[in-house]
Amino acid sequence: MDFVPELSHLFNVLPKDRQTCLFTATLTPSIENVANAPPRPGKQKPFIHQMSEKVETVSTLKQSYILVPSHVRESYLLHFLCNPPESTLHLRHGPPDPSTKKKQSKPKKKESAEDEAPEQPPPTIIFCTRPRTAAYLTYLLKTLSIRSTALHSRLTQRERLTSLSLFRSSIVPVLISTDVGARGLDIEDVAIVINWDLPDEPEEYTHRVGRTARAGKGGVAVSFVTERDEERVLKIEDRIGVQLEELILPENKVLEKLNIVSTAKRLANMELHDSDFGKREKTNRLKALSDHNPTASLWKSPAGIQFSSSRLTAIWTSVCKITISQSQHSNGGSPICEDPSDSNVLVSISTTFYPGANLHTLPPDLALLSSDSVFFYVHSHMIFAASDNNFRSLVPSSPSKKQASNMVIHVPELSPVLNIILHAIYDMSCNHYSPSFETLSTAVNQLPLYGTPPKTRITPNTPLHALLLSHAPLFPLDVYTLAARHDMYELAVSASPHLLSFQLSNLTDEMAEAIGPKYLRRMFFLHIGRSDALKRPPHPHAPTPFCDFTDQKTLTRAWALASAYLAWDARPAMVAQCAFNPDLSTGFLESALAPLAEHLSCDLCKQGLKDRIKNLIVQWSVVKRRPSYTHI
Repeated sequence: MDFVPELSHLFNVLPKDRQTCLFTATLTPSIENVANAPPRPGKQKPFIHQMSEKVETVSTLKQSYILVPSHVRESYLLHFLCNPPESTLHLRHGPPDPSTKKKQSKPKKKESAEDEAPEQPPPTIIFCTRPRTAAYLTYLLKTLSIRSTALHSRLTQRERLTSLSLFRSSIVPVLISTDVGARGLDIEDVAIVINWDLPDEPEEYTHRVGRTARAGKGGVAVSFVTERDEERVLKIEDRIGVQLEELILPENKVLEKLNIVSTAKRLANMELHDSDFGKREKTNRLKALSDHNPTASLWKSPAGIQFSSSRLTAIWTSVCKITISQSQHSNGGSPICEDPSDSNVLVSISTTFYPGANLHTLPPDLALLSSDSVFFYVHSHMIFAASDNNFRSLVPSSPSKKQASNMVIHVPELSPVLNIILHAIYDMSCNHYSPSFETLSTAVNQLPLYGTPPKTRITPNTPLHALLLSHAPLFPLDVYTLAARHDMYELAVSASPHLLSFQLSNLTDEMAEAIGPKYLRRMFFLHIGRSDALKRPPHPHAPTPFCDFTDQKTLTRAWALASAYLAWDARPAMVAQCAFNPDLSTGFLESALAPLAEHLSCDLCKQGLKDRIKNLIVQWSVVKRRPSYTHI
């Protein structure tokens, strides 16, 4: 806002004999028009002094960054707040929590170390780009017993002033703010500024970190740099003329609180979901759904349609008779099913395996009925070809004429599980049903019971192999364990790159027993070999007049950022957007690392990067096929 109308009004009502000084952090065109306007009679043209446009940070500000995987930022944040730099410890305050009411003192039980509330950090401002993130972090720190308050655009003016008052008076040591607090705030003794996520513009970074180290005092600015922040870091360093120092936190100490932080994240997301932040998004989703055909979602379920046909009367009659013979009446005394002679009976039928589906040149001759009463119409010869035990001895190999005419086989599986089993037998993709990994795992584990070894049906070129692999970023250890249980070597190898972020020391006895010694040994070699291959940066070349060892550190850090993205980012949202390849193939490695050359001006550095990528691809493939761990 330029306040041009207000300024014009003030100039007209103020006394003529005066001196007017205007200060602005941003010189906009409208302000320049006011300054360049013809002066009033008897007045001189205003003097304008414009400072250098170069954006700088003060020398008393210590700026650093923490290279952290995006999905464990919360653990690093908790550790840093509980263990701030020594230079800021003297600014710690310890007032009582205002939410705690005074009560008569009573003897307290001795609390364990994990139950003790953490010591509060020195005055800290955490900047993030979105109001929703600010609210989430506030709930998170509250759950972790760190006093904090929020400042963002979704709050009323009264709520903002209350938050600032709580922070200024040191009642709460942490202010979580969006960029609305990056300018204009002058709060004494702010010790630390944390960039939860980096801003898009370098100028905004300068305004953020300018909230500390004011008036000649010292301060600390720490930025959390994730795997996709390389460009932002380079822009910031180029603009401020300072290279940020890497701050390395002890990983073993950070991960000690991982379980506590994970629980706090879930609770924070639950509170956020119950707050006003989710109302607008929920309304928009409901509105979008109402614009679509309400019956479209039915086709996503194995029991997706209600099929009415007189052709099914005979089969349905036999089903009803079987049911009635087993239990004549329900608890209320009425028959369990309607009159089977009714020719307009409604039954549930699979949206894939139904009578008119073109799954084969021959019509289906077998009806399978799941435990939740969904019909699947299949071909008996397909079942016999895939099963070595007549589908758990449920399908007779030589049925009588009476059996063949109305053959309904009751299968003791829920329809989602039976649906996946049949898709595996027919070698068809069931991806459009979006089955959960738990359902997939149950179906795969049930395949041997129906005489269908998973190893023979789930090979690299089958749809079920691809579907299982798509869950590897979110459930890497579960997919690997499932593959190990059924000796699906190719699936285990393809899932193993997603285990690079898993600490082998966290393996429990139950996990090791489920994996088995053979695949446990393979996992160790795959983990160690690929981790070493990925972490090694390009070898530096001999210094030249145009590129010395200091200049080559840029490539080393860029490689570290890119490898962190490849090794640790496993968010399902990235998989859904197809921005993260479910299989870390050599082609994907090359496409992720090759763009680093765009930021290099030295030909020797470019060649070194090219050679390193080539060697990595070779090492990646060699690790996969190394004979030393194909035998125990």
